[in-house]
Amino acid sequence: MPLRNTANGLSQTYRTPLIGLTVKLVHTNTGSLVPYRGAGREQAAYIVERLVAEAARETARDPVSLRRQNMIPASAMPYRTPGGRLYDSGDFASVLDKALKLAGWDGWD
Repeated sequence: MPLRNTANGLSQTYRTPLIGLTVKLVHTNTGSLVPYRGAGREQAAYIVERLVAEAARETARDPVSLRRQNMIPASAMPYRTPGGRLYDSGDFASVLDKALKLAGWDGWD
């Protein structure tokens, strides 16, 4: 479950035309994450957002504007991700605006 959710979640809120994934699996005697709903999505979010932040640093761009530029616009709904998931609705730019406001982003250096 975590592997499938991670792979399916890699497109996140961004227009991502293609996703490639290589997985290394290790079996252990520890408990599974499957009882947790959505296990694997947090890993996908971490991977994608770190990549966007690194791309912003390497290109000397504002990370917020880079995110906004690559977000799936509300006008593109419904939107099918490269992994096959269908987003039937969403206004990700508005959610980003709200998160920036709640975080007091304008005051950060």
